[in-house]
Amino acid sequence: MPFKGIWNSTFPIKPSDLDPQKRNYIIFHSGVKFSPSYIRMLKRDYNVCIVYYLPDTLAGLSVAHNEEEWKRYKEYYQIDYVFSFDPEDCKRYGFEFFDIYSKRADAEASNVVNGLFYIGSCRTKSLLELVQGIYDHIGNKAKCDFRMIGVAEEDMKSADGITYNQPLGYPDVINETLKSRCILEIMNPGQHGNTLRYKEAVCYGKKLLSNNPDILTSKYYNPKWMQYFEKPEDIDVDWLNNGETPDYGYEGEYSPVRLLQMVLSKDNKQYKQHSTTIETTLFCNFLRACLIEWRK
Repeated sequence: MPFKGIWNSTFPIKPSDLDPQKRNYIIFHSGVKFSPSYIRMLKRDYNVCIVYYLPDTLAGLSVAHNEEEWKRYKEYYQIDYVFSFDPEDCKRYGFEFFDIYSKRADAEASNVVNGLFYIGSCRTKSLLELVQGIYDHIGNKAKCDFRMIGVAEEDMKSADGITYNQPLGYPDVINETLKSRCILEIMNPGQHGNTLRYKEAVCYGKKLLSNNPDILTSKYYNPKWMQYFEKPEDIDVDWLNNGETPDYGYEGEYSPVRLLQMVLSKDNKQYKQHSTTIETTLFCNFLRACLIEWRK
């Protein structure tokens, strides 16, 4: 279409932000937000490197469902480096693995008032029934705070510990997490690797109750603090109510700073000078804002 270049002025990164004498890095999260023509211009005139981070699977983000679709997408947006949290996508598409999470520096410890906290979108009927089944199993034995999003009115089961269709901003999610002894993690079909809930448990020192078998081989797995279950009847309520506070010895490997270091290291084979267009602090804030959309 003619005149489509007028939209270039709406993009948050302008040529004036870049130094063509140095290497500039633009990192996209979830999807590439610039037009291909704008990216071509930035690469040609401003020495830009395009980095793409995937917080979900390619299929989950509706980016691609096979190698051919992904190849077209990558070439269309001239992507240089790709990082993903999903180990299966990394194997299939040749991505670099990186599990990212930016811990809130301003998060303060709170008095524990809930035994188990859950928030998530019920994308399928089976997921909804699983979460409701967990509440039926433990709701009278442990205080629960379940926030369930995207539930049809006819599928709602009234319960004191369940709130339907009232989304929380991510700062509020962390506040509720800090007030809870344990986090409930429910995997989406086809997903692998560590989820946001897992990283919250590790970073904020909370127990994790999960139906993700990958936690059993994860770095921070400890049966004292993480419990895997297949069905609600597997859940050990005595373990859940145990007041012991986990200490995972988190070493900061999920930090966005590590991702920036990996990008620079990979790109250093071709360029000696580096200049990132996104400061680490701004990048951390950007990721926190995006995590809400990912969680949904």
